[in-house]
Amino acid sequence: MHAKDVATLAYEAAAGELEWGEVGGALRRLLRANSCSLWTGDPESGEVRILFTEGFPPGAGDAYARHYVHGDRWSAEGARRLGQGIFLGPDLWDPAALRASEFYNDYARGIGIFHLVGTVARLDAAAMMPMGVHRREDDEPFGEAERRVMGRLAPHVARALRLERRLAGARLPELALDALPVPTLVTDRALRLRHANAAAERLAGQGAFPALRRGGHGRPVVAPRHPDDAAALAALVQRVAAGLTPAGEIRLRGPDGAAVA
Repeated sequence: MHAKDVATLAYEAAAGELEWGEVGGALRRLLRANSCSLWTGDPESGEVRILFTEGFPPGAGDAYARHYVHGDRWSAEGARRLGQGIFLGPDLWDPAALRASEFYNDYARGIGIFHLVGTVARLDAAAMMPMGVHRREDDEPFGEAERRVMGRLAPHVARALRLERRLAGARLPELALDALPVPTLVTDRALRLRHANAAAERLAGQGAFPALRRGGHGRPVVAPRHPDDAAALAALVQRVAAGLTPAGEIRLRGPDGAAVA
């Protein structure tokens, strides 16, 4: 695993090909960290969007967004020093002051956050991007090697997030699909649903269309109703996503084996 591999995952997450949590998992492994986090927004306006809190216990990300973000001097000082590169924890927060803080004693210590390597980038006039990778106090501190890795990676993550923000505002393709009379599902390469047009939603509950089962990170997954069709559909989508074929088709069957689509 290299910085360029994590950067590639970030661009795929921005395009909706995978979840941001997968980027966090790869970043954590890359830097041999206890945890890592990435969020965007502006705490002063009450807007904090958590993209991943890898290695955090359940609910810790929400607690950070609601309250502890306001005591996080790493993010606040990093934002004040935008454009000054990658920081190690002591660059932004004296370790003795960190140990004495509410943020550490009520929040970070229980998660195992003490050593930091991270950065804060400006995405646009309304949002910044703090990204931090953490180790426990009794672990080896981050050093110049980790600073260099983050320096190679962080600009790509920021570009990916700017791309995601632009794509989020581009609703015309979805509106065009909704106007089609043909039922249409848009998925990523893992068959996680990105969009179902109005015709598809009307048929979804009638048994004449693939079912939607619960997937990871709350995104439904398209699942053929006949078990033998699942592998064929997954293989077709993978070939198209990889550019091995421009398109393709299969005949889907219902649970009783009769063709339904």
